[in-house]
Amino acid sequence: MLVPRFLVGLMPGHQKNPINQKQSSTYVFFELTLELLKIASCTDFNGKVRNNATAFLHTFVSFETVVTAMIFLQIFKITTPLSDYLQTRNLDYAQAWRLVE
Repeated sequence: MLVPRFLVGLMPGHQKNPINQKQSSTYVFFELTLELLKIASCTDFNGKVRNNATAFLHTFVSFETVVTAMIFLQIFKITTPLSDYLQTRNLDYAQAWRLVE
């Protein structure tokens, strides 16, 4: 199975691999993609498992999925601070209202 060009530099052992153990939680998308690639190309798994991994991989890296994930990340970047503030014990409603505006 051919590895997509944007993933080549992220493969384990590659000289430009930016992922280390400390940062691994921030690269969940890449880790999941690489694992699906490994499963899809490994002959140790039966055909059904490899076929499912390939189908998940194609769906996971599709344009619609990536754009939707990026939009949600932007939404959460804006709404998370306000949500955290609204859940605090010493809530100041006037200040929360200013944050909403």
